[in-house]
Amino acid sequence: MIENLVNHLSIQLKKELPGERAHVEMAPIHRPSPDEARQWTGTKLSGVLILFYPHKDRIFTTLMMRPDYNGVHSKQVSFPGGRKEDGDADIQFTALREAREELNIETEKVRLIGNLSEMYIPPSKSLVTPVLGYSHERPNFVLDKREVSELIEADLFVLMDKNQIGRTEIVRANYILKEVPVIHYNGYTIWGATAMMLNELRWLLKGLKG
Repeated sequence: MIENLVNHLSIQLKKELPGERAHVEMAPIHRPSPDEARQWTGTKLSGVLILFYPHKDRIFTTLMMRPDYNGVHSKQVSFPGGRKEDGDADIQFTALREAREELNIETEKVRLIGNLSEMYIPPSKSLVTPVLGYSHERPNFVLDKREVSELIEADLFVLMDKNQIGRTEIVRANYILKEVPVIHYNGYTIWGATAMMLNELRWLLKGLKG
């Protein structure tokens, strides 16, 4: 089951990634390109981990809810991840380190598949790389409550179903966005960068049965 997914993605990642073509379908607003963002002072490199693992005879992935705090990503659904630190060997190391810190994922059991397209996130001035990995067993999750308010384990192919996509109003502390493309999953609303990453993954998984 996992092997079929890994083999499929390994082949797709050797081709040109859809990147912006997939991102724009779920983008709430126009975003600068990664090439533009690299030229700006203040741009921070970040990595997130999209982890696949077997659970309930299905393939699952892990999302999480950020806590309610005074910040741009308050109460948003995201993947585990964060900013690259000086001691990090590369962005894949960053994604793995953050996954361990936030969710207690035993990163020595994670095998990396490759990276999706970079994406610039204006509110946090972050240039983010989604890193794909897999484990042959479900992690023993322990949440860092400072970083994570809720663990969201998602059936990958239910999450990838186009019927989960809709549009809604997003109300934030300082603004309201109308008709935002979102992914609905088990009562959660996934939007913004996370939805854009998932949409690129959806493009890559076309033709693979869950």
